[in-house]
Amino acid sequence: GTATVLITNPAGTATFTVTYSPQRRPLVPRPDLPDTLKAGKSLTVSGQDPTWKVTLSTDSTRVCSTSKNVVKALKRGTCSLTIDINPDGPNGSNPSWRAKQFQTSLVIN
Repeated sequence: GTATVLITNPAGTATFTVTYSPQRRPLVPRPDLPDTLKAGKSLTVSGQDPTWKVTLSTDSTRVCSTSKNVVKALKRGTCSLTIDINPDGPNGSNPSWRAKQFQTSLVIN
């Protein structure tokens, strides 16, 4: 877009127009997950950067359970997962990445 800039200093003022293109931060990459998980086992899901906040949820509570960034395989079936990865920290947004939500599934065997 364009913006009008006004500069004022002891020597006077000046106005000019600048054209800018805001940079879009890329989406965080999808984590690598196995296709299957054995019943009774757990899997910790991490982001590319260990400081990123990863949160899991599922609607397959009879097949698997989730707590923060860990999924536990309860019994055979398909575990549907929603993975939220947020690269922003307590001091504000991450200038290099945008948060992303992923939908995936694991086969529990």
